[in-house]
Amino acid sequence: IAIAGVWLARTGVINIALDGQIAFCSIAYVIGVSTGYWFIGLVLSFIVAETIGAILIIFKEKYKLDELLVGIGLLYLCYGLSQLMSKLVFNNPGYALLGKDNIGEGLSFFIAIVFAIFAIIAEIFTRKVRLSKVIAESQELASLQGINTNKLRQFHGLVASLLIMIASVYLVEHGGAFTSQVSGQRGFLALAIVAIVNHSGLYAIFWAFGFALGQKLVYTLPLPNELLEAAPYIIAIVLLILRGRKNNFIIKLKLLMNK
Repeated sequence: IAIAGVWLARTGVINIALDGQIAFCSIAYVIGVSTGYWFIGLVLSFIVAETIGAILIIFKEKYKLDELLVGIGLLYLCYGLSQLMSKLVFNNPGYALLGKDNIGEGLSFFIAIVFAIFAIIAEIFTRKVRLSKVIAESQELASLQGINTNKLRQFHGLVASLLIMIASVYLVEHGGAFTSQVSGQRGFLALAIVAIVNHSGLYAIFWAFGFALGQKLVYTLPLPNELLEAAPYIIAIVLLILRGRKNNFIIKLKLLMNK
């Protein structure tokens, strides 16, 4: 999920709708599996992920709207649609049991890891992908260098959709069902990682493992459940504050040197 966020962020698009996107992809997968063919579930889940990502990019690229505001709208739209589809198909707006004809937790986890590795390799060794972060830094500079921002954003959106799709499938397979909180707020933690790693998918992996390890460790301590649930978010907020202060210091230092 974090790498998906990084790939879009490299093109100047922050996807704040990640949690809702995961919920919508999850119910799409469960609905597809209910037909008796898990492949249909994968296709439906990918279509949902790509549609939401494409909408976000179009509003950013074509209509020049703030992707954060559009993302908030998409976030709650996805939440609502996921529960609506669950109600219509399974007669329960917040829960849908995964059928037996599914891809399996082990295979979905393996595919997720493979997709993540390929995304990181492409980021390191593919020139166009490396150049894409120029868009996030300055779209005007990207245009001067002849970079087609729309095509590059759509390509990055496609990769991000694949990552979100398989992450959503794994979460459903791991839990055995769709629930309205299937993402476990991982989308928001992923956004914190995106802000910290500065467009690096490799660093995103390390931070994701760090958050996971930290969460695992705090659950071993005799502390209130509410504090345990809040711990990763507190850490994320502190890191973002520290990073913001560091960036402000660097900006002030550059201005001083220019003077």
